[in-house]
Amino acid sequence: MLPSLPGEGGGQSNEELMPSIRRVVAYSGLDYYKALELPCDVFMLMVKNSYVSELQSTENGRAYLEQCARMKLTEPDIGALHAFQAQMIGGDS
Repeated sequence: MLPSLPGEGGGQSNEELMPSIRRVVAYSGLDYYKALELPCDVFMLMVKNSYVSELQSTENGRAYLEQCARMKLTEPDIGALHAFQAQMIGGDS
C-alpha cells in the first residue's frame, strides 16, 4: 500500500510507514533524508528487496519464496498433472 498525506486515507499511517523507512535505510545505506527523497517506485522496490533478502536468510523463508514463485505460475505443469492423476488412479509414477 502506498503512503498518503495525513487525512487523505487509503494509505499507511506514519506509524506503519516508519518501519519501511527504517528498512530502506538499513538495506540501502542511505541516510533518512535521502531515503525520503527516493522516487516512490524505487522506495517500494527497496522495501520489497529487503523483505526478500530477509526471507532468503532462513530455510522457512526460502520455502515461502519458493511457494510464492509457484503461485505466480500461469500455465499448468502438464507432466505433474499426469503424474498426480496416475497416482490418484492407483498407477505407478
